[in-house]
Amino acid sequence: MTAILPGFTVDALSLLCTATVLSAVAVPGKSPARRCGWACTLAGLFLVLVAVVALVTCVSHPERRWAMMAGGGVGVVFAGIAFALRFLNRAGAAAGGLFAASLVGLGGTVWAVPGATFFFLSSILSHLGRRRKAAAAARSEKGPIRDAAQVFANGGVAWGFLLAHALWPKPVFYVGFLGALAAAAADTWATELGTMARGQPRLVTTLERVPPGTSGAISRMGTLGALLGALSVALSAALSVAPATLLFSATLGGFLATLVDSLLGATIQAQYRHPDTGDTSEVAAEGLRAHTLVRGWAWVNNDRVNWACTLAGAFLTIACFRLAGFAS
Repeated sequence: MTAILPGFTVDALSLLCTATVLSAVAVPGKSPARRCGWACTLAGLFLVLVAVVALVTCVSHPERRWAMMAGGGVGVVFAGIAFALRFLNRAGAAAGGLFAASLVGLGGTVWAVPGATFFFLSSILSHLGRRRKAAAAARSEKGPIRDAAQVFANGGVAWGFLLAHALWPKPVFYVGFLGALAAAAADTWATELGTMARGQPRLVTTLERVPPGTSGAISRMGTLGALLGALSVALSAALSVAPATLLFSATLGGFLATLVDSLLGATIQAQYRHPDTGDTSEVAAEGLRAHTLVRGWAWVNNDRVNWACTLAGAFLTIACFRLAGFAS
């Protein structure tokens, strides 16, 4: 129970109900499901939940108000820089700015530094070696300029752990947060470095050679990239004087989560065949021409696989940390 005013408290259930009602009013349109899909409705619910948690924090912890105001300023600056550098489009910059504001306002430095480390290093990698990655990029559903869906796919799980910690402060939420970001970084680094490498990777399920950029493909360079990506986020947590066991757990959990990502990418993620070239990719249609689904489920796109990867990274990291006997 979180105290708001004398004699008035709020628990998780009432908070969620409030956010649900507000999101139903806040999300425009007669039928959100028809206009932008249930994913859009859930994103609206999540954003309202962020606002509710921020309000609860400001009222119940007045000393956090200046931090919340600073977080808002940081979020605006972050969104502007990310958009100017073409790391994010407009919608992505808005979502990323809100995430940055939440990290600073609700979490502080020990939460914000790993988030910034993941975002900026991964974004820089995405813009390097474009010519070498051109063939692989053609198989991808989206380009290097990320949108709001990608922000939620890569940062939504970590964001959820931050909100949970703001309401019910427990060390385990930070462990999950770090694991989710480590997995997101590992997946991004594996993709970006793997597609720049020479030679063809292998499909994780059959080990057959496949073109670079194929979902579920693995390579030596990509595997090394996954390890370095997870390690980069884990090391950034050293500013919080985190125990070495947490750094190791986040690195291992984030790295192992990329195996989950590859397995999902090779099995249930949707793959389509181009009607003219016969090439397979994540692209479902080109203009008005629909491509043929040849593998996986149509509703499982790269964003959903990335979300599953970060969720796996969070719980794998928590499991590793608990096995070491440090979590509480």
